Amino acid sequence: MDVLDKFFKKFSYKFPKGYPDINDEQDMLILEGILGEMGIDLKETISRAASIKAAEDFANSSIGKEYDFIKFKSGKYENRLNSTKVKFPELQGLLATHFGVEDNEVIPHQAGKGLAASDSVPGYQINTPQYGEVFISFSGGKKGTGGKKEEAALLQNIKAATGEGINPITVKFIGKGKSIEVKKVIDAIDASQKTQEGAKADVQLLTPSGIGANLSLKQDSEIEEDKVSSGFRWASVNNDKTPFRKAFVNKALTDESFPVELRRSGERRDTDSTPKYLMFKRGTDTRISKVVVEDAPNDENELYVFGTDNPKTQVVGGTFNEDDFNFDDNNNTLTVKVNSIYTDISQIIDTPVEPVFTVEQHAKQPYGLDFRIVPAGKATIGPNTAGIRIKYSDVF
Repeated sequence: MDVLDKFFKKFSYKFPKGYPDINDEQDMLILEGILGEMGIDLKETISRAASIKAAEDFANSSIGKEYDFIKFKSGKYENRLNSTKVKFPELQGLLATHFGVEDNEVIPHQAGKGLAASDSVPGYQINTPQYGEVFISFSGGKKGTGGKKEEAALLQNIKAATGEGINPITVKFIGKGKSIEVKKVIDAIDASQKTQEGAKADVQLLTPSGIGANLSLKQDSEIEEDKVSSGFRWASVNNDKTPFRKAFVNKALTDESFPVELRRSGERRDTDSTPKYLMFKRGTDTRISKVVVEDAPNDENELYVFGTDNPKTQVVGGTFNEDDFNFDDNNNTLTVKVNSIYTDISQIIDTPVEPVFTVEQHAKQPYGLDFRIVPAGKATIGPNTAGIRIKYSDVF
């Protein structure tokens, strides 16, 4: 009898089927607990770094490009793919073809179950010849694709105008009452996977002397003077690399004067390291589902909007249809019509797109909370929402 036979014989009574079903959340929790007592972290058996490389490999393949796959760039979701052209079941065969395995070797995990137990989208587990065991999650909606089509159009037009770096050009972005001009541009690259921590650039314009401009691209419908689309946000702060999440949680747990109180939710997946909490108005049993944190200092907003790129990132909004590009051979200038341009935080303060911090209940996130920075026009508390507004100074 081998080791696995002995293991399952010893612990079979714990599972309704006599063995752990990887698509059953409770079975996976039980298995994680058993292995955890042995000092084995089940989640670490699949390399996150390998999963990210596999997802990127697939997105850049001929199959990935045919179906317009995009790999998410956010740290937490770097192993996630997005495409609006295929459904989740169809992805199984595409992954099998690309990685050279049989369809039945691409194992589905539904959202909230198995390896996707802590995720809101499904994914596939694959033992690939190239990267070993990996897990790739999948989103079939439009969320997360904002700006990518604009990025592709901009890159394509600049590369065509420069003749792949042979002919330096001037690139002009013309917006409403504002413009950006970059001279001696020889190329443009996707910067989403190349910039340092805290950077915001999606595209870099390159000159013979280095980076001529860093650009953050937003779809035209995402930023307008009088409205903000539902999908637009400045940033996610679901990490401790920036001080806000850590400070908010600490205040809510320890400061009796802080207006928000966190109480353990009692969910089974709670652990000592990342327990899940529910939000309450301090000193009461009144639940809170959303906290809007106003009046962040301008220097903080500057960091979250424009990041740490050098040169400073500039925010450009536009649909970038073919009619938005015009190349003048006489002066080697590519003109790009855009809707909006932001180069300084002063242009954003007291507008519908001013950055505002929000905290909302989200069982799938660490602490059971979702931390975001959204435009002020979206930081609303509806009549049926159990929400409160506090000041940034309350947190720090």
